[in-house]
Amino acid sequence: MRQLQHLLVFALVFSANTSLSSADVLNIYGAGSTFVQDVYEGAVYTYQFVNPNVKVNYHPTGSGGGLKRLMQGSSMPPDSHGGPYDIDFCGSDEILTDADYTKYPDLQLYPAIAGAVVPIYNIPELLPGMELILHMQTIVDIFSGKIQYWNHSSVLQYQNADVQGILSKVHEKIKVFVRSDSSGTTEIFKNTLSNIDPMFNTYFGIANNSNTAWNSPYLGSSYTFARDGNPGVASGVVATPYAIGYSVLSDAVRIGLRMASVIKPGSTNAVKPSEEGVEFAVSEKGMGERSVSSRARLAD
Repeated sequence: MRQLQHLLVFALVFSANTSLSSADVLNIYGAGSTFVQDVYEGAVYTYQFVNPNVKVNYHPTGSGGGLKRLMQGSSMPPDSHGGPYDIDFCGSDEILTDADYTKYPDLQLYPAIAGAVVPIYNIPELLPGMELILHMQTIVDIFSGKIQYWNHSSVLQYQNADVQGILSKVHEKIKVFVRSDSSGTTEIFKNTLSNIDPMFNTYFGIANNSNTAWNSPYLGSSYTFARDGNPGVASGVVATPYAIGYSVLSDAVRIGLRMASVIKPGSTNAVKPSEEGVEFAVSEKGMGERSVSSRARLAD
């Protein structure tokens, strides 16, 4: 059976009640995932020609910001994204817990969009067409601060001869870009790396740490470059030589980011992130067992 080497993400829509602001126009407010922003904004633009009396506004706050707005409403403490805080739906890559559903029993979940989280990088010496291959354990070690230079033996190990020869001379420090906001993309990425290495789960895993915490046992808490939203991480990597980060596949493809191919533990085959891979994963694995209160998670 073919193995999917990058991460499958389901963008989820959590909805509450909507309300009319006037006799003629229905205003619907949403917030949340930056992963789904382009798709939702495109749908909103198209729908206005079908029903101009419905105005849909989507605010890309990150998954955590959207969920907080939906759950807390006007009682939510103001954040850097600003209002509105009373919203009707949110887009989220995060999976709610049993405790969340118990506390907010009126939440309804509708799976909407599938995508992937992929490692992105900027190594000027690697020309277009040259493929960077990273073992999942190497990705763990880079994002935990254990591997700090691009010519580390673990980075060189799986490269072809040409790339290996180039990287062996690149003694440049790896600049690690992460999300500064509470993010479903980060949660998916951290959970996947936590499944690879128990150490990563202890120091970085969502179960033991906050979504935005990156506190390395090797380098402390000042080794990452934090940016807001998927576009922030992507632009940071593009603008910074020798950087690495993570992004949703759709943004990486649209912007033309360099994406690393990945080798899963126990395999020797490198898989390049692609839209076809996401389609295959969805058709092969679906959403798993689920109900309206879904807790499906795919990380393979």
